[in-house]
Amino acid sequence: ACLMVHPTPIIDVEAASSSSEPKEKRTFDHRSQPIRLVNMNLAFVAPSEASSLDWATPSPTDEASSGVPANAVSAEAVKSEDEQVDEVPPMVRKWAESAAASSCTGSLDVAGMPLEDFWRKLLALEAQGAKEGGALARAEKVLGFRQRYAWPMTICAKRVEKALSSGANVYLPPRWPGDRPMVMFTAEKLNMRLATMEEYQMLTMFMLEAAFRDTSVDDRLGVTVVLDVRHLSTVVWQALLSGFTDMARGIAMCSGALPLKATHVQLIEDDASARVARYAVSLVLSKLSSKIRSRVNRGGPEAALEALGKDNLPRCLGGQRDSGAEFSQWLEKSQLSGS
Repeated sequence: ACLMVHPTPIIDVEAASSSSEPKEKRTFDHRSQPIRLVNMNLAFVAPSEASSLDWATPSPTDEASSGVPANAVSAEAVKSEDEQVDEVPPMVRKWAESAAASSCTGSLDVAGMPLEDFWRKLLALEAQGAKEGGALARAEKVLGFRQRYAWPMTICAKRVEKALSSGANVYLPPRWPGDRPMVMFTAEKLNMRLATMEEYQMLTMFMLEAAFRDTSVDDRLGVTVVLDVRHLSTVVWQALLSGFTDMARGIAMCSGALPLKATHVQLIEDDASARVARYAVSLVLSKLSSKIRSRVNRGGPEAALEALGKDNLPRCLGGQRDSGAEFSQWLEKSQLSGS
């Protein structure tokens, strides 16, 4: 009987011999022919059955001219197959080109990553069985948001420098492998005379993009978002709620504008006497999906400390982290790298 090892792509088999025919080395492609599998992935074919298979005899001239055995699988071929799997689909590339054109930016980098790397990260998320949708659906949401609002494919610090100078948003990068990045928003520092609401939203996206780059798909950590909405004036609340476009854009940001899961959202509020603020917060939350609302934890600073711990919160919220120093160091590195 002839012994063949499966699942090697091309298997050498010595054909059955007879008194009138010399032995001849032949190959057959197991992917197109039915074979019987026995324990340990071995396939046994009886000599009487060998003649019924569709044998493909390699050309001696081809083998001699190339210097490579005809049944060999080159590393370049394997690499080519891997590249085809990771290749950006034409539809995704078209979406990226349209989004880039709407914002008058020539680069196809998304969230500070080459489009190819961004697509591979989406594929990795899909391979994990993420419930938020497949890679194609995620790409459509991300790029569709950029095109709809004519936002840059990658938000850079220079684009949001006015809003950045207010100190309303702070990004705390992971301190070690397995640490979760944090995006903080302090409503009291919001200055509508300094920047528009859209610029503040773009500043938030700037930091979420950094968190997306800083998180590993394998860790499944996501990002922690801390929203301190205490001491927010009625005038600012009215500005927040009166602009339909601003509100729609903010809700769209929370609905997949970036494939980064907010694993924990901590909402720090005033006491029950601040009726306007509580009403406004409840109104905004009602516009979000039940999945997002389930990740929101509401309460005062004490509730935030209990949920996140002193070692994760900044000193301004009763924690131990020097958020100012961490953010300044990260921002300096980000500006040096051109992000």
